[in-house]
Amino acid sequence: MAHPAEADDERVLQAMLQGLATLDRDRARVCLSYVISSLQDVTVKRLEEMMTTIQDFDYLGEKYFSHWLAKGEVRGEAKGEVKGEIKSIFSVLDARGLEISDDARERICRCDDPGQLDAWVRRAAVITTVDELFAE
Repeated sequence: MAHPAEADDERVLQAMLQGLATLDRDRARVCLSYVISSLQDVTVKRLEEMMTTIQDFDYLGEKYFSHWLAKGEVRGEAKGEVKGEIKSIFSVLDARGLEISDDARERICRCDDPGQLDAWVRRAAVITTVDELFAE
């Protein structure tokens, strides 16, 4: 965590694991949980791979990481849902022949609230101009 720019660097992860090896199991778990919660999913996956090759960390096992991997899957699904909603909005507007300004396109693409995007998809089916999409 002290080296976020180098978090993908295997040397940084190795140094962290060496430090954890000096702690008792419970303290190592707490520290590792804290570190993992701040890492990107790809780095967590690499860390898991590294830990499976180190005997001292066998006690953490695959089940320990399943929580973090599941959390990453949920985030990935949420991002995919947002992308799908955005695509749906553009598809409906396009099918209805409504012209989308660059500003409107950017506003739609910036939105990451699934509830708002769902409301816009529904509104896109009945509006007569794209400006009406954003009317509250």
